[in-house]
Amino acid sequence: VVDAPAGNRSGCARTETYSRRVHKFLRAACAGESDEPRERARQTDASRGGAAFGDLTLPHLMYARLAGSSRERTRVTRSGIQGWGLCATVQIERGDMIIEYVGELVRRDLSDRREQYYNSKGIGCYMFSIGSSNYVIDATLMGNPARFINHSCDPNCISRLVSINGKPKIIIYALRAISPSEELTYDYKYARDDGDKVPCSCRAATCRGWMN
Repeated sequence: VVDAPAGNRSGCARTETYSRRVHKFLRAACAGESDEPRERARQTDASRGGAAFGDLTLPHLMYARLAGSSRERTRVTRSGIQGWGLCATVQIERGDMIIEYVGELVRRDLSDRREQYYNSKGIGCYMFSIGSSNYVIDATLMGNPARFINHSCDPNCISRLVSINGKPKIIIYALRAISPSEELTYDYKYARDDGDKVPCSCRAATCRGWMN
């Protein structure tokens, strides 16, 4: 896995699509639930929705193998969408687990303070809301390459919220077969907000023009 050079503070479309440095929280789509975005939890946060913690449980052995396999099957590269992205290095089949969205599990009030700090320092902010719970995964300083996965209106991946020994984890799965060198994408599912539209640069034939 190749880390992005230190000179690129944001890394991907998640933070480079705005003239001001405002982080938009990502949400996990849970098995058995609708993929339609929920209303945002608070007016001050553009997409603090997330999926409720579901009953999708992943065997520990399968999860233990994921970290090693993700290093062999993916790499960070320049994105055809924007900034840096994550692409496949081997053929990936539909339904395959690809990579975990790794980070530090923190309480929402702490994530608020960290977001303000990151923005004040010009640091690209990467966080993933754990549904309606009081927790957020902060991947900004303790994350893995999954944080570089870009948004697409026609994604080849989906995020799932799963349980590993009773702990919530976000796993990225393949929605369809993915070829080597193909960039990995999923729908960020930003909450709809006509007053704070986020431009989309995915270039898909079905692009909505906006991420929300």
